Amino acid sequence: MLERIVYQSTAAHEFGSLALFNLLTEAQTRNAELEITGHLLFLDGQFTQCFEGPPDKVEQLWQSIQRDKRHHNIELLVRHS
Repeated sequence: MLERIVYQSTAAHEFGSLALFNLLTEAQTRNAELEITGHLLFLDGQFTQCFEGPPDKVEQLWQSIQRDKRHHNIELLVRHS
């Protein structure tokens, strides 16, 4: 069984190409370790992310995302299992 989360947030600071590349690289490594798949969209200072995986791993990632200081105004849009 998989669980899916979709959320939106606002970047805490301006992200250039290198910062976005580093964020994506870090996320890909962590997500592979957690057996998580998904996508991340960044547009006009807003992140929208959809990710899915085993429920316990999705919860672990979701808690980490909420503590991440690189963004704020985190809004849960969808949580589905």
